[in-house]
Amino acid sequence: MLKDAAKAGAVAIDGVMMLVYQGAKALEIWTGRRAPIDVMEKAVREGLKARER
Repeated sequence: MLKDAAKAGAVAIDGVMMLVYQGAKALEIWTGRRAPIDVMEKAVREGLKARER
């Protein structure tokens, strides 16, 4: 399925980005302000990395 999507021009994202975009959309709905996606992604990835140690 992913290969078919890639052939059709779709871009695959990992679970981290799905989490970030879901949280960003919720933040925008609640506050009416644009969410800092880059900051949110960095925080999630750093948090996951810290749990691996």
